[in-house]
Amino acid sequence: MKRNINILVGLLAIQIALFFYLNIAEEDKGAPASDPLLTLEWNKVDKITVEDSDKKTMEIVKKEGKWILPSFFDFPVNEDKIRETLETLASIKKTWPVGNTTVAAKQFEVVDDKFERRISYHAGDSVQTLYLGTSPGYRKVHTRANKEDHTYSIDFNAFDVPANAKDWLDREVYKLDRSKLSLVQLPHIVLKQDAGNFVIADLKEGETTNTTESDALINKVMNPRFDEVLASGQYDHGPQVYEYSATTSENVTRTFTFSEMKGDAKPNKEPTKEKEKKERPIDQSLVLKVSDLPYYFSINKNFVEGLKETDRAKFVKAEEKQEEKKS
Repeated sequence: MKRNINILVGLLAIQIALFFYLNIAEEDKGAPASDPLLTLEWNKVDKITVEDSDKKTMEIVKKEGKWILPSFFDFPVNEDKIRETLETLASIKKTWPVGNTTVAAKQFEVVDDKFERRISYHAGDSVQTLYLGTSPGYRKVHTRANKEDHTYSIDFNAFDVPANAKDWLDREVYKLDRSKLSLVQLPHIVLKQDAGNFVIADLKEGETTNTTESDALINKVMNPRFDEVLASGQYDHGPQVYEYSATTSENVTRTFTFSEMKGDAKPNKEPTKEKEKKERPIDQSLVLKVSDLPYYFSINKNFVEGLKETDRAKFVKAEEKQEEKKS
């Protein structure tokens, strides 16, 4: 009897081992580490849509080789951000799945009715969708492709693919190239480039430029940070309050014009939760128009107030005289 029991126990152990071997082998076949999670021709991707858990949707489109935001007057996208995002997602490979059923996908929130992000990539007529769900740890997220049964854990963060178009704006769309600047003209001061430094254009005898102050001013006017993209083409604003211009070594001039914001102005806003609204009051904003761009921007009034306080005396100091050495 004891011998029969031992035989039965041995057979049961073999069956258990065989069951796990076959199931593990089958799962391993479904997720070879060398296979990419998405099988797109990434260089042909021409549209991306991102939807978050609140059903807020954002679309980015590639037009004439440049990524733009249709919901923001075809405003340019931050090229570095979208390139890094696409490169990261294209490099993701399938690993050992953490789930291989519909129940598991729902648990990890990577299904149509429950997700943190649903990202659709369009390459011509080909469309693939990636779901990002719960996070198992720091900078990790559960994910599933729409044609996959398996759910995986990858090194990524859902917040790196925001569904708010403002997070994709090119914030340096009008940034000046310092190395190419030759002249910057403000109402009370004119700076010119001289051997890499910016000096006062009309220095008098015995004067020299405080280059620490002039460098700080150049860095400030090179790229005034805007809050909102208001419009493209035309925008109804109040009277002009300030203006400065910058000229390059190629004799191209860009003018920055600041005007009052009208009280009934309605900047382009995406729908947001009431508790998340932190809009700058109209009386704290100005309208910025850059001469060679079609867009109008809102900008903090404090930026211009600071420029108005620019005084020539701050940028000029007495030239140091060398004492004659006594023989």
